[in-house]
Amino acid sequence: CGIRLSRSFSRGLSEPPREDSSTCHLRDVILDMILNNIGLHTESSLNLSLMMLGLNGSKQNCLNVILDLINSSHFILSQKTSSSASKCFEIVFRVCELTSLSPPVQSQRELFLEKIRKIGFWEAQIFRLLGTSGPLSPSILHEVSLSYHSEHDSESLAPRRGNNVLHSISWLLKGAAIELRALAELNRPSQFISLVDTLLSPPLPLLQNALLDLPLGQSRCGAVGQIIHNDIPSKDIVDAS
Repeated sequence: CGIRLSRSFSRGLSEPPREDSSTCHLRDVILDMILNNIGLHTESSLNLSLMMLGLNGSKQNCLNVILDLINSSHFILSQKTSSSASKCFEIVFRVCELTSLSPPVQSQRELFLEKIRKIGFWEAQIFRLLGTSGPLSPSILHEVSLSYHSEHDSESLAPRRGNNVLHSISWLLKGAAIELRALAELNRPSQFISLVDTLLSPPLPLLQNALLDLPLGQSRCGAVGQIIHNDIPSKDIVDAS
């Protein structure tokens, strides 16, 4: 029953939106259903979200479809699908942070985490959204943040697409933080170093540039940028440590 359920929902998630549809598309209904149930009774293998994601052992599942969807830059950036993309990134994060699972579900979760490590999911997505291919090719985050800064004052909301992309990046970095902790606990130094290098390696540390590119970093006073480029930690940071 669980395998059939997983297959049915994965097929629905794979369907592209209809151009003439004026109602909420099936894809968003499925993603919302997963997010609404993923944290409920995770110790049970009957959790609806866990079955839909294939953590019951089904090879045709929503989690594989989600990985395929967010492998497309167009899906992440399109006005029509950026909201769905942010939900996909959140689901990946939610799977990474799952705890108190039954042994069979925990085993499937670990297989999924190993799968995305093997395909270089974290490094590829971080570079896709935060990286550049040269000085004349700004990062996706830079473009989104620049639009936020130039088109809106400090009291306005960013365009819906821009907000969705920022949410996708936020969920990605939250997931990467969990992954770094997991790699440290698993004693995987080479994988740990690879992910850290992706974020922090000179001459263009992606994480530092991301902090500078965020709309918060582009405030008129430039306070965030000054703090990031300041070699001496502020008194508040020293006191907090």
